[in-house]
Amino acid sequence: MKLTHVLGLALVLGGLLAGLTVYQKSLTPYRSFKEARETRGTVQVHGTLAPASAKYDGRELTFRIKDTRSADEMEVVYTDVKPGNFDQARDIVAIGSFRDGAFHAEKLLVKCPSKYQELQEKQNQAARSPAA
Repeated sequence: MKLTHVLGLALVLGGLLAGLTVYQKSLTPYRSFKEARETRGTVQVHGTLAPASAKYDGRELTFRIKDTRSADEMEVVYTDVKPGNFDQARDIVAIGSFRDGAFHAEKLLVKCPSKYQELQEKQNQAARSPAA
């Protein structure tokens, strides 16, 4: 095999290895609240917004989320603009890390009930009620 072929193959393999490493580091895994407290890196946690727990002072949003699989709750601190649909949120995915006794979110993904879901529920109720 020619030296140029060997060098070309080595460059391609090196590029693939570097690309895989960068891709793997960009993945943010979902973790349970317990695992998130024990992990040093960036993770995602999913939960439901605890009623009446949100406080926003114009620069910092703090709230509690409840784990969907256990009775565990976690304090979340988000230091960015409050998402516009936060007050209608059912489910929240927080991306960040746990430190200083709270989960510090870099990003929030707010999942709200859909207007189409409400329309479907009304249609289901109408279909179940007896015709007059």
